[in-house]
Amino acid sequence: MNSIEASATTNTVAGVGNLTKHLKSADFLEVDKFPVSSFVLTTAEPVGGSAGGTFIFMGNLTIKGATNEVQFPIHFGKDNNRLVLVGEFELDRTKWGIKYGSGQFFQDLGDKIISDQVEIKFQAVADKAL
Repeated sequence: MNSIEASATTNTVAGVGNLTKHLKSADFLEVDKFPVSSFVLTTAEPVGGSAGGTFIFMGNLTIKGATNEVQFPIHFGKDNNRLVLVGEFELDRTKWGIKYGSGQFFQDLGDKIISDQVEIKFQAVADKAL
């Protein structure tokens, strides 16, 4: 989690660097106490019943010491001799104890409410084994 970095923000005063620091703080990911998050795959089901390029991955995602089951589509492809996996899904951050700015837990936030839904996008690339 120490490597997480914000890439954009609409806050022109605080900027991306401050957003990164805030995401790493105890308000959100608390990376000093929980430097690692993990995903343990439990099942992978091909979409449409074939072994084509899309699967539904199901498994246990651990963030801040809390573990919840998640599922999401993974698209497999090739780029030269590399295997490329691309995934995207949303999760409810409050299930992992990340409650800062949540309208579910704090009253009278007005326009300061932060969405509980977080969009996760990732890409993994595996080179051909040497």
